[in-house]
Amino acid sequence: MSTQKKSLRRSGAKIMASLIALLGSLSYIMILAVINGSVSFVCAMGVTVFGAVGVAKALGEAIALSYGWIIGLTICDRFVCVQSLRARGICSRRMDGRILGRYREKRKNLSERSI
Repeated sequence: MSTQKKSLRRSGAKIMASLIALLGSLSYIMILAVINGSVSFVCAMGVTVFGAVGVAKALGEAIALSYGWIIGLTICDRFVCVQSLRARGICSRRMDGRILGRYREKRKNLSERSI
């Protein structure tokens, strides 16, 4: 029984290679998801930076931007961050759905062959 379990067990590298092969034409969606994730990360840092600029201006530092500009830039930055996170989620869900569909087809074909 233990030799049968060993023969059914695959290494992590083989599993990763098969998942990448399943991606195939989905590479553009994966690239969009990575780009949107990077944009949202930079925007999330921007919200913190604009908040720090606002606090520094409130404490009396010489900041060339008015409070209106600081608040406006923070809101715009947050809007871009939320939209890029939403786009990344859409890309990820689309990619997951297609991979799962291909995986199910592959399993179905394998089970039909064994019958």
